[in-house]
Amino acid sequence: MAGPTPPKPALIALAVLLVAGCASVEPTAPPASASDALARQKAEVISVLAPLAAQRTAREQALAGQDDAAFDAMFAAQDRAEQAALEPLAARGNAEAMHRLATRLRDSDAPGDIRRWLDLETAAAQQGHPTAHDELARWYWHQRGDGSIGDVQRNRAIALDHAGQAAAGGQKHSIGRIAVYIAGNVHQYPANPGLAREVLVVCARAGHPLCQEQLALPGPYDYALSTEERRLWLSRVAARQPGRFGETYDEQAAWQAAAWMALTPEWAELRRRILDHGATSVGPDAPCTTMTPWCRGALIGR
Repeated sequence: MAGPTPPKPALIALAVLLVAGCASVEPTAPPASASDALARQKAEVISVLAPLAAQRTAREQALAGQDDAAFDAMFAAQDRAEQAALEPLAARGNAEAMHRLATRLRDSDAPGDIRRWLDLETAAAQQGHPTAHDELARWYWHQRGDGSIGDVQRNRAIALDHAGQAAAGGQKHSIGRIAVYIAGNVHQYPANPGLAREVLVVCARAGHPLCQEQLALPGPYDYALSTEERRLWLSRVAARQPGRFGETYDEQAAWQAAAWMALTPEWAELRRRILDHGATSVGPDAPCTTMTPWCRGALIGR
């Protein structure tokens, strides 16, 4: 069933933000004031939900030994209470509350839920919420639209913009995901492991652990790194996990991650090259089998 309908002022605000969210956005860091606002909003959400979390724990303990039906009823009631607590915050523009409400809808097949998921994540992203940007990067990459190269490329461009904004807000995993899409011919993108490697390197230089691991350790894609390059990234992985590899990789102890802002010119050039390569193909017209909502735009006419 579709989630509760927010108050009309919130719907109007979300609609305005959704229109703005479809425009290309530069991968720049959110201003300090935006970061501070997001931190305050997250603290507000945590404060509102804390009593409900304590209540859940107490009720779980009280139900010890009862059947599954009793627990299911309790969890459903708790879920309704948490959603009711988040709705007013989202209506007032709390991006963290919007994102958490959206997360509750992310696996629903109901068109109304998918539309609201997209509205909420778009509104949260417009306030600089990095995980909302990450969610939208996945959503737009997987949207085929009418199947034309123009529509597919338009959605790819929006996805790349959101990935850059996610990284600017600290969610660099979004860049690593784009690299995997490029390497693996994911959803209509013609595979290009060499380009994927360059994207991973930028992500790894920004200090993201998973990007460094993908470059250092064996995986499904061959990024053709030299021995020296692989050793560099292995040294970073080993520094976080001492003893895992049976020898010490300390020759790169002075290595420092680069700030994302310093890497944005390289990301901008990679974005251009990703789109240039994508223009060669819309890829196979295969049915979507992903279990998450970013491949289901057809259900809402996207």
